[in-house]
Amino acid sequence: MPSKKYALEAGGPERVQVDWEGAFKNLTVTFDGAALGSFESAKDIETPQSFALSDGSRLEVVLAKIGPFPELRLSRDGEPLPGSAGDPQTQLEAAANMIFAIAALNAILGFVAAIFDLNFLKSIGVGWASVLTGAIYAGLAVFVRKRSFPALAIAVGLFILDGLYMFVAAAEAKASPPIGGVIARVFFLIPMVRGLAGITETNKPTKPKRRAPSPPGASRTMAPR
Repeated sequence: MPSKKYALEAGGPERVQVDWEGAFKNLTVTFDGAALGSFESAKDIETPQSFALSDGSRLEVVLAKIGPFPELRLSRDGEPLPGSAGDPQTQLEAAANMIFAIAALNAILGFVAAIFDLNFLKSIGVGWASVLTGAIYAGLAVFVRKRSFPALAIAVGLFILDGLYMFVAAAEAKASPPIGGVIARVFFLIPMVRGLAGITETNKPTKPKRRAPSPPGASRTMAPR
């Protein structure tokens, strides 16, 4: 059974826990070990569900769709929980990780195609140029980790152009359209595009955040009179 824990604020204790089965079935939400709610099917959380916390704030849970993929979002008074799917920092890291994966894939396929002289890969433009492209993606990923919007925009544009080149190369070689490659590229592109919004949000001036409610049994320091 998948399970994830989240803090209410960055660096705080993980107090929200979500457990579910399969495609978000029998999902339960707990806070400080106490049950807040449970849902039998994913359809039950396609509409936002809200729960009151001890400080008067509200925890919201909703199952959103990003293209064909479901995504569980958790927020407190409209602010995504750190590490959750809607957290801008999470989106930024997902984009950077995907670009690193694309870099590795390009480099590996390029080496394989060039060293073993695989014509079916060379026919769609895979070779030493792919190794160079992988190095470029890796460099862009480093800058994306540093919250560079231009680097991510360039990576997205390069990835789209690379896909178009693959189609043109396949057409010129009279090869079958790489349908599987198209599906994979859509899968890769989604977190990269979402990362654009994530970088925009993380680069905004930090707003003062509401203090999280103290965990049960936590000691409180009395202000001197």
